[in-house]
Amino acid sequence: MPVIVFVLDQSGTFLFSRGAALKPLGLKDDEVVGLNYLDIYAEQPKIVEQIKIALSEGFLNAETELNGLHYRLFYRPLMDGQIVGIALDQTEFAHLKKQSDFFINELLTAYEVSNEGMWSWQVQEGTVEHNRRWRQIFGYSEEEPSNLITHFSNRIHPDDLPRVLATVEDALKSGETFSHEYRLNTPTGLRYVQDRGKVVSRDDQGNPLRMTGSLNDITQEHLNQIKLEMLAFKDELTGLPNKVSSENFWNQHIPLKDTQQVGFAILDIDNFKLVNDVLGHKVGDVLIQNVSNLIYSQLTDKAQFYRLGGDEFLIIGHNITQEKFLSHLGALLASVKKVAFHKDVNIKNTFSCGVAFYPADGQHYDDLFRRAENALYHAKNQGKDQLVRFDMAMESAVEHRYQILVKLQKALARKQFFFHYQPQISLEDGRCVGAEVLLRWQDDEGNLIPPDVFIPIAEQSQLIIPMTYWIIEQAFLIKQKWHKQNEPNIELAINLPAQFLSEPNLLTYLQQMTQKFHLQNDEITLEITESQLMQNQRVDYFEVLRALRSKHFGLAVDDFGTGYSNLANLANLSFSKLKIDKKFIDALCISTEQSAQPFEGTAIVKAMLGMAKALNLEVIAEGVETLPQVEWLKQNGCDRIQGYYFSKPLSENDFLKFLRQSSSK
Repeated sequence: MPVIVFVLDQSGTFLFSRGAALKPLGLKDDEVVGLNYLDIYAEQPKIVEQIKIALSEGFLNAETELNGLHYRLFYRPLMDGQIVGIALDQTEFAHLKKQSDFFINELLTAYEVSNEGMWSWQVQEGTVEHNRRWRQIFGYSEEEPSNLITHFSNRIHPDDLPRVLATVEDALKSGETFSHEYRLNTPTGLRYVQDRGKVVSRDDQGNPLRMTGSLNDITQEHLNQIKLEMLAFKDELTGLPNKVSSENFWNQHIPLKDTQQVGFAILDIDNFKLVNDVLGHKVGDVLIQNVSNLIYSQLTDKAQFYRLGGDEFLIIGHNITQEKFLSHLGALLASVKKVAFHKDVNIKNTFSCGVAFYPADGQHYDDLFRRAENALYHAKNQGKDQLVRFDMAMESAVEHRYQILVKLQKALARKQFFFHYQPQISLEDGRCVGAEVLLRWQDDEGNLIPPDVFIPIAEQSQLIIPMTYWIIEQAFLIKQKWHKQNEPNIELAINLPAQFLSEPNLLTYLQQMTQKFHLQNDEITLEITESQLMQNQRVDYFEVLRALRSKHFGLAVDDFGTGYSNLANLANLSFSKLKIDKKFIDALCISTEQSAQPFEGTAIVKAMLGMAKALNLEVIAEGVETLPQVEWLKQNGCDRIQGYYFSKPLSENDFLKFLRQSSSK
């Protein structure tokens, strides 16, 4: 019997077309390959509609006429949305049964390379024809018989079998396509499959003769889904329940009754980011696991323990007094400090903890969580290693911070900032050789907002980034103006937040700015506080610092002595200047009108000066306020000083007067 076998992709383009039945149509093998059925059959709407259905549903038996010939068509799905079609010339109808069986087997053979298990069930005989993949999914070896319908039903999980049989029975009656999922008990274990099929032929009385379908092994997808569902409620690293679980526990077990007291404590590992950055995430993960195990082992049966994410944990203590809960937390945090949490590194960590109580501090989970976080924020700001109980004054402080943030956003847009300048004096000749640019802000009401109030808020909100761009451009503009006015040439020091080092193309930007304002790179010193540097020990930051120094920008470590860094490491990072923090200068001596007596702090400052000189770092002492401090620093080799002894921070006009007078010495 003349036939045509063809394959179309999901867009309807012919990928394959061969068969003896092509010749009566005036076509050769593969002549239509690369053409779309919509173009070929533009004037044959019936054929177009049939192919559309086949591409959409995969399975279709149809009849059509073309060039006076009558064809019986069988469409079946392939992988990736492709379909295979078989066209039989019905002039040889007597051979149709034999030929159809042959081509069905051909089709099944084609499916051997696919990842689907293909099957065809002879309903009346109770036999099943299938490809190799079907046998693999059901767990039958090549030698085992597997062609009876009982070989199919015997492997279905007993709990799923009634539902599967009912679905198939409905499909036999209705003729609709079925699709369902069920479990298989195979020799290699439990498998999850997705099965779909449809009746494709019936006898003259309408009884189903053949049902054909395909089977997919979805075991891995099912396991992945179970894992995802588990992760929705459990922390993967520690195995602890997560924040979602804590909310569920609260909603299910904490009744809204004033008679029950519930403690709500959020714990945060101090300096955990530093551990991660310096020792790596693997050590950080071990630390998290060991900390969680230790805390869990010491909790009472009245406490629920959760990991919120990162280095934060939550403890909910129910049916417990405030005094007992706080006492238990205090003992827990004290015990944590005594333990090294990694076998290779002697790390002893502290926690900051914020606590709120139901019903005193809130009736609902979200309220208590927010207030415990607020208390945690205060614990961090008080120097860490603190246990802080929430009070309503903290809420007022949060509101105040929010108001400052809103005003700060407006101030940046309206450019309400201005500069003061604190002179830096050379101890060699007493002249002003530099100035630190200090940002000031006057709000709409004419109030001067202290920098120690608005700068931390800017850093936390990331407003510090656009603010720093504004500071740099304004400082460079002012330096250019001083050049044009023939003012004495001095270095200008600009404070740079550590996170600004991650700005893309920072070096290029600064070089473009110096060129724009006709400045030399070495006229600008960028100051980065030591504490920020130690909290953000990122390799990319260090690379940026070295690149800046290679182009002769000055780099100064600000507030040295507050961040526990190593002087040699700072030298390796190409810093050129070191600024000793004011607290060490305060400790140098007690000054009176008659005498000055040295403090113990002199040894520390002397060591800093000695090491800085050995590393060729220029030293600037901050916060110098007395003559004895000046004399001692000069005797011990300090290069520059800044502080109220010589001058407080000055407006631009007052600073220029100071500068001119200093330069005339």
